[in-house]
Amino acid sequence: MKKKPNDWTDEQIASLRRLYPTTRTADLVPLIGRSLDGIKRKASVLGLKKDNYFWSRADEKKLVKIWPTLPASKLAELFGKTESAVTTKYRELTGLR
Repeated sequence: MKKKPNDWTDEQIASLRRLYPTTRTADLVPLIGRSLDGIKRKASVLGLKKDNYFWSRADEKKLVKIWPTLPASKLAELFGKTESAVTTKYRELTGLR
């Protein structure tokens, strides 16, 4: 069967499998060369999941800085994590219980 121009290359799929769990989805757009929605759909089809335990130092700093300005639901969306993961990480970083 002939590939269509929109088909994912083997290289793109391999990159997605390797990077998706520990990389913010928005950051994958320029790395893989696909739209945000396309990446989300393909990750879903492949059964890929985010590693909610992974936080970069930059994201940790950003979370602490912007926590007071946004609700947990928006922060979760921003970081590509669950509300629970965002709240837990903030408490861990600030020593709050």
